[in-house]
Amino acid sequence: MIRPYNDTDKEKLLALCKEFWQATCLEYGEFDLAHTEAKLEQYIASGACLVTDDVKGFILLCESTALCSNTPIAAEVAWYVSPEARGRCGIELLKAAFSYCEVKKIKFLSMMYMQSSMPDSIVRIYDKMGLELRETTYIKRFESWQQ
Repeated sequence: MIRPYNDTDKEKLLALCKEFWQATCLEYGEFDLAHTEAKLEQYIASGACLVTDDVKGFILLCESTALCSNTPIAAEVAWYVSPEARGRCGIELLKAAFSYCEVKKIKFLSMMYMQSSMPDSIVRIYDKMGLELRETTYIKRFESWQQ
């Protein structure tokens, strides 16, 4: 079952965020627990976090409006299911995000995937679930950046 995040989930969600980070994002730097906790609070305040009952998977959405109109939009910030819990719950999280957007009368939901994280599987899921390719993102690395 998929449900909204609540404060009693915090420790498990932070552990899942660390797992997500270590599996997909280490090139962005080491996991920072305090930063993650603060960012989660910001994102949840401006959107939603939906979790599996056992908090082995989550999808985090941020709501906004389009730049030049008040059209409500949302963007996936992170969508992750622990490897041992994979199967139907990833799809169920996505369906729950769709339902959330429908209830909130959001017109567009942007979903992403990382080229380094099962892109073929994610593309098949997105195609099957009726998403359409609208944008491609390129990233420039700046070696001068220092933490």
